[in-house]
Amino acid sequence: MKNLGYSQNFLVNKKLVERLISKSNIDVTDYVIEIGPGKGIITDVLSQHAGEVVAVEYDQELYNNLVRYHSHDNVTYIFGDFLKYKLLLNRRYKIFSNIPFQITADIIRKLTDDVNPPSDINIIIQREAAKKNCGIPLQKYEGFRAAIIKAQYKVEITHSFKRSDFFPSPNVDTVMLHMQLWDDRLSGDDLQNYKDLVAFFYTNIKGETAKERLSILFSNEQIKRLGKANRISLSNSYTLITAEQWMNIYYYSKIGLTDEKKKKFQDAYKKLQKMNKKLKKQNRTSLRKSSSNKKCRTRIDTSNGTKNR
Repeated sequence: MKNLGYSQNFLVNKKLVERLISKSNIDVTDYVIEIGPGKGIITDVLSQHAGEVVAVEYDQELYNNLVRYHSHDNVTYIFGDFLKYKLLLNRRYKIFSNIPFQITADIIRKLTDDVNPPSDINIIIQREAAKKNCGIPLQKYEGFRAAIIKAQYKVEITHSFKRSDFFPSPNVDTVMLHMQLWDDRLSGDDLQNYKDLVAFFYTNIKGETAKERLSILFSNEQIKRLGKANRISLSNSYTLITAEQWMNIYYYSKIGLTDEKKKKFQDAYKKLQKMNKKLKKQNRTSLRKSSSNKKCRTRIDTSNGTKNR
């Protein structure tokens, strides 16, 4: 049965794929996961460069064709939803994929939130989505996702595609987003507490300026100190605070805040994810109801002599 949940635009130029993978830092020592291999054009080239490839495909028909026509000794195909796939716990791995655009945020969140995140990520996504993950300077503000991701990864756009590089051609601009894990990244409890701190400030409704948001936890004297030491323009929007500045704010919070104040942002990131999940579920329910009502109206119109649309 064909799965229509995650549609994709497939690359059609094998030479382009070869150039992209050759420019990446993938070599024969690497374990690479490919999300949504589709028709196998990337998988075929990955098999020639990587030591081992695991390709996770959610479409039954595409999966069957991959197994039948794109078999390689170092490639394992897995049928299933990548969002439910268990990532590796004790092995270093990389990602190289042309992912379904509509679940870009879910995929990036799954990878970067994992206890063992990939050391290197190359994914083909919409330009606007890439800019949100890169933040400043590719857009005017940092944004929540960029502030979280850049505490772990160096993020950059490494290639801009032509729409004719795909079939069917996308109606949006598409790029290759490269994310490389920092050697001195935040990890463990520090990373989780950092995510909680940033999520707390982003979800709080008090004010729009950096000073107003920071005043939720910090005293006026502390805010002045933070602003001066980190070159934060306190009168500007809090969304202009960069990931590096947020990290410095977090490090200061470890010594500058009381335990009581630290409890205020405890589990804020988890609560935000839970809230987003609930909103997505509500949106899906609304779409289903809207579709059902439309069908109902169509049937009523038909019974009155109107042609079915």
